[in-house]
Amino acid sequence: VQTCALPIYLLQAEQDLADVQAGPDADAVKSAEARLRAAQAVVDQARLISPIDGTILSVKHGAGDSVVPGEVEIVIADLSSLHIVTSVDELDVGDVVVDQAVEITLDALPNIALIGSVAGIDLAPEAGSANTQYPVRVELESVDDLVRVGMTAALSILVADEEDVVLVPNWALGFDPESGEIFVFVVLGDSREPRPLSLG
Repeated sequence: VQTCALPIYLLQAEQDLADVQAGPDADAVKSAEARLRAAQAVVDQARLISPIDGTILSVKHGAGDSVVPGEVEIVIADLSSLHIVTSVDELDVGDVVVDQAVEITLDALPNIALIGSVAGIDLAPEAGSANTQYPVRVELESVDDLVRVGMTAALSILVADEEDVVLVPNWALGFDPESGEIFVFVVLGDSREPRPLSLG
């Protein structure tokens, strides 16, 4: 048996050598390339590419979890350029135009004043609101390192700028509905006296 087995090994080795010298089978190469392309397509479908450059703020699920179509799974933000979307009442939106200056204060950082400008005003009002409100986008011109995405902000849009005028607080103004006269309260000692007011 041992003397007969040696020629079998020799024949197999010679066949293997001939296969190597003949090169790869063209059909086998095409089949392998097709399998490689299919595997690459599966990998490409599993890769997510963000439409913007930014920082990942949150990931809802982990590896192997199932996701529900339509739900937000990953939140990405461009922290180098922050903006605020606010709502302006229909009675005031006519005074708002693009590039108007905006002063911004944050509830969490009351000592930090931010400056921005109106970047856009939606043509359609917000859906589902009790009053007619129009979304207005405000771009921040400067951002402090302590500012975080999602902070509550109060905005003051500068719709007009007048110089050499007297600033009167609201508590000092009065109106007589019978005569239609506008007056201002002047503080004299411990009392307040109404004085006629003429608008310029």
